[in-house]
Amino acid sequence: MNLLHYFTDLWSDVMHLFSVQTVDAANNLDFVKEANKIINDMSQRFATTIQIILGAFGTFAILLSILAAFYGKSLTDAKKEAKQEIIAQISKYVSEQIENEVAFAKRTFEREQIVSKSVVDYYLASTENQPNEYKLLDKRGFRKPVNFYNKTDLPKKRSKNFDLGDVFVIDVANVDIELSPEEKEQVSSKTENDRKKCQLNLENKKRDQIVRETIELISQNFPKLKDKKTVLVIYIKGISDAITEFKDLYIVGANSPISLIGNVTDSAYVAYGEKNK
Repeated sequence: MNLLHYFTDLWSDVMHLFSVQTVDAANNLDFVKEANKIINDMSQRFATTIQIILGAFGTFAILLSILAAFYGKSLTDAKKEAKQEIIAQISKYVSEQIENEVAFAKRTFEREQIVSKSVVDYYLASTENQPNEYKLLDKRGFRKPVNFYNKTDLPKKRSKNFDLGDVFVIDVANVDIELSPEEKEQVSSKTENDRKKCQLNLENKKRDQIVRETIELISQNFPKLKDKKTVLVIYIKGISDAITEFKDLYIVGANSPISLIGNVTDSAYVAYGEKNK
């Protein structure tokens, strides 16, 4: 198979990938942007590879003329023999590179298709409006919009057709915690270096309790959670002890915006796997 065939096959595979995604992603601008980014990355990597090969070929031509003179062969004969070998080696190398790039593109498109189909619910355990982390998730490319709830609108079983999405985020990191007078006194009794740590520990215990109460309430209304069809992501400052208490659920913690987005994405893959066993 010559180089023209390789490029033709590459284009055919890439166009096939786009045609597969058209129905589900035609209205998803984020998905299209991600696809374009992947193709651009592939093109840049492939162009770099060709530049390296051509650079090496130029260096090889110089060495070839020296060797031809040394062994007494005519430069024309030496070039003819070397050209055949070089074309064969380049064809083999380019073939492997194209196959790797196409395989990479397929895997990436498959993952992004899962993301674009995944429904995410975001619950903020306070009466405040959408935090910045919600807005970041909404831009990640999940099925739009990411559903937002707060304490005044906790998801309930509104009808037999209403259910949780693939991922349910419980945000207690953006919840202001009020300590009791006794707890404040406990904090003030600590040394200056330990006060901040003590306060954070007390606040996280209260956040953990909010997590427990929310999970228990959601579990009562939505069997999908116990069936592991929905993955819970707990967004909390520090470490949540409540996460380890619900062993029968798919649940993971996140303590920063970066880990939140990453874990919600990974959780979407898990939920997809459960639905397609």
